[in-house]
Amino acid sequence: MAREHFYTRLRQCCAIVLSVALCMLLVPPIREQAHAVDGLTQEQLAPHVVQGTNPDNTVVNLFDYTTGKTGAEGTSVAGTDLLSSTGGKSPYVNFTTWLTGENNINKGRLLTFGDGMRHMGYWNQGLVAGYNDGGASNTDPSAFANANPGMQGIVERTLSLEGWPVVSADPETGYNVNTEKYSKAQRNGNEMIYGNAGPLWKSSLTSDTVGNPDFDPVLAWNIGRAVQAQALAVSQGSDFDYEAFNVRDGAFASKSRFEGKTYLGVNWADGYDLPENVRSLSYLFDPEEGAPGKVASYENVTGLFQMDDEGYYFYNMRKNFAEFVKQEERDEEGNVVSDGHFVLYDAPAGYRTDAHAGVDPIGGFFPFNSASKAFKLVDGKLENNLDASNDKSAQAAHGVENDEPVNHHLGMTVKTTFRQPVDGMVGSDPMVFQFAGDDDVWVFVDDVLVLDMGGIHSEVYGIIDFSTGEVYVGPSYITGGIPDDPKANAAIKTTLRDQFEAAGHAGDDRWNGDTFASNTSHTLKMFYLERGNYDSSIALRFNLQPTMYQQIYKVDQYGDPAPGAQFELYAARPIDGSVPTIDNSGSYTLDDVEVVDAGRPLTLLVTGEDGVARFEDPTANIRDSAALKPFNFSDRYNADTGEGLLYILRETQAPEGYKSLPQDLLLRFEPQYTMLVVNNRYQTGAYSSFVSHITGNPGSVYYGQIGEDGGLVTRIPGTDSVSVEVQRDGLVVAVPMLKEVSDGKTEWMSLYGSNLYGFSAIRFDEARDTDYENLRLQARMASLRGALMQASAADQAAETGSHANGWYLEWDKDDQRLTGYLENLPGRADRYILLNPETGDMRNFY
Repeated sequence: MAREHFYTRLRQCCAIVLSVALCMLLVPPIREQAHAVDGLTQEQLAPHVVQGTNPDNTVVNLFDYTTGKTGAEGTSVAGTDLLSSTGGKSPYVNFTTWLTGENNINKGRLLTFGDGMRHMGYWNQGLVAGYNDGGASNTDPSAFANANPGMQGIVERTLSLEGWPVVSADPETGYNVNTEKYSKAQRNGNEMIYGNAGPLWKSSLTSDTVGNPDFDPVLAWNIGRAVQAQALAVSQGSDFDYEAFNVRDGAFASKSRFEGKTYLGVNWADGYDLPENVRSLSYLFDPEEGAPGKVASYENVTGLFQMDDEGYYFYNMRKNFAEFVKQEERDEEGNVVSDGHFVLYDAPAGYRTDAHAGVDPIGGFFPFNSASKAFKLVDGKLENNLDASNDKSAQAAHGVENDEPVNHHLGMTVKTTFRQPVDGMVGSDPMVFQFAGDDDVWVFVDDVLVLDMGGIHSEVYGIIDFSTGEVYVGPSYITGGIPDDPKANAAIKTTLRDQFEAAGHAGDDRWNGDTFASNTSHTLKMFYLERGNYDSSIALRFNLQPTMYQQIYKVDQYGDPAPGAQFELYAARPIDGSVPTIDNSGSYTLDDVEVVDAGRPLTLLVTGEDGVARFEDPTANIRDSAALKPFNFSDRYNADTGEGLLYILRETQAPEGYKSLPQDLLLRFEPQYTMLVVNNRYQTGAYSSFVSHITGNPGSVYYGQIGEDGGLVTRIPGTDSVSVEVQRDGLVVAVPMLKEVSDGKTEWMSLYGSNLYGFSAIRFDEARDTDYENLRLQARMASLRGALMQASAADQAAETGSHANGWYLEWDKDDQRLTGYLENLPGRADRYILLNPETGDMRNFY
């Protein structure tokens, strides 16, 4: 009844070695190049397409925005979204350029898209590599941009009730605050970095702004108060007229004109108290909400990720260019399940503007640009033909011949549910979520902000290590992505628990030190924006484990599936008020317990045509309709009160032609193994078994050898991992093994059969005290016999009524790895060494 999710490394007991000698005549290559302004053809691109995949229970949405502004004719950026004209200009020029117009994602909003945006607050000016002392080439970790990776505090520490980030109104760090670390930031000893972030203006800040009382410290706010004024006006159905700012330059030369006053129609003294609906970013991230300048929303976009040899899903713009293709996909009933998909290519595209010494300058995330224009074809390989800057002179310098402007204004969300594995480990690897990129990135776990990398900035990275709970944020433009040692490079070091405590939610989850308790279920939601009109970067890598379903399997007297049976699940507690524990919960009988809230079942189950019904949580993930909703028994377990250990499963309607069970099932949950056990098994005839979900990591499949105790424990010395080609064309058979110790000697016997009709064991042909080489032979022969017997029984199950299952793994072409569900396995999960290494007496050979 309990479904277990095992992860293991696959091993076989034989090896094939093939040695081939090659002789090649080396000749100078002829460099052939195919490119044109018209772009590459689909036939030219097709050999370079990389197969993408979709992680379980993960939803990706993609968004396209516009400011409605393009570079002026006659300039090097004509017709593009790069203006390069406002960085040293007056407030009037900046406000009328970036905040006006009907088809503009910025109008009436607090966070703005564009380049060289000044006078609109720190959060809209951003924090880029060039803000380091000495410029972008300075790698001193004490430099300003390195010490402040991203801009923390832009959004609230929790999502809104509707599920969206909200611009922070914290009185000490929020949108209406003059943040000291920005107001005092300087470089080169003579320039106040944010001197033009507020209403004051100098066309050049490099002469006398440091030490100048009008610019040092800077008079500015996280969101400019003139931007706040417009946001409030637009929310009330009117507009804000910036014509008052069209005055002589001297109006913006002195703090005394603005401090503590209302001037030019703006309350510079206090700013504005903006309600949550004005501060919410739902207009950017909610696919159902339209907004001026929101060109399009694409839901459930597929194909962005790949899987590496270690079993991690990943996307990295430095490895693969990703092009979005709008193409509706429908299910069998005609419902749209996806608005489009990514096409991945085997090379990156986009010459970067933050290119750093020793880092490959190619790689950008521009999904709304076409691969046909982003690449040249040189000697049969794709080469970059895209420049992130949109500047014609930069394109010429980098050998780019692309007439398609780069679309910088975009957003994306990635939402998934996951399960915390035991101690946060996936096999021998920690479960992690890793990100590197720009611009704004906010990652929420259970709707609590954990990775805070907001602002317009150069590339930064964020790491969540779920095995320890450690969280790191640091600069990555100097390392070209996630550094090898993220701890050493981190400017911010915190923990999951610290982040939950800061948000006031530390009591909402069970904890194991600084990380989550094992087997608890969680959500992760990433919100991503590209706002800055230059580089667009994103790299993701994670091995989050999918949530598990507990399930029941109802059969008739012949062992065939029984559809249509209905069940209700209730919490149970001892009648005498005692506290059940892990150790004593197995001693309770049906007469010892009572139902909690008898009229309110926790969940309902109905068996399908296959006789299976899954425990689903009717209240989970309400906002994420595409997400799975498993009923996670671990989430309800409380060691102090015993809650979540005992349950009543009541059959309320029998399959047609049958009577309901005369007695309820008393279930106990064993949190250390994440399994359900039937306490009154012999009174009801119900029993507990499990389904093992095996997933192999392509780079960790190897040929193994039998240990001296008959167990498969080590890789054959000197052998390589099994090639992906061999895995793809092969079949891996699983054989359950049972350990028997007699007279101090150990033997592992292979098993075959089914839970309904019992299992048989195959012993070694010779005595256990044989020599090691013969022991290895005997173990291989016994496991092979077991595999053949099970295959035969499964093949004849329909004819003989044996109800045996085939236990094997096949190649999953989507995830590019071996995987399989092993159902109807012998024994309970707690007998297997994988879960119970101390006293387990069962294991699987492969």
